Amino acid sequence: MSISPLDEELQDLAEEIVASHKKAVVEWAVAHQELSMIVDIKAFTDIVRSLRDEAQFHFKQLIDVTAVDWPGREGARFDVVYHFLSLKHNQRLRLKLRVDEDELV
Repeated sequence: MSISPLDEELQDLAEEIVASHKKAVVEWAVAHQELSMIVDIKAFTDIVRSLRDEAQFHFKQLIDVTAVDWPGREGARFDVVYHFLSLKHNQRLRLKLRVDEDELV
């Protein structure tokens, strides 16, 4: 099975973000032509600022913020999910934070 050009583009984007924020990205995946990344909550502000301000990213629009409750999961019970859009590059990005019940976002 071949990888679509969009998937390759999103993989390249993920690798650029990881290179810029080595310790902040916990994991990432491209599936169904979408890039999802789990990031460390402590580095979230720096990553979002970089995604907004740096020309190679240019994610200027926050589309949505939501959360998912995983009551049976060990450790962090919630995922806080942010969806970003780069109109300049026509790309979407999903960032997830794993958050425990007593953590503030």
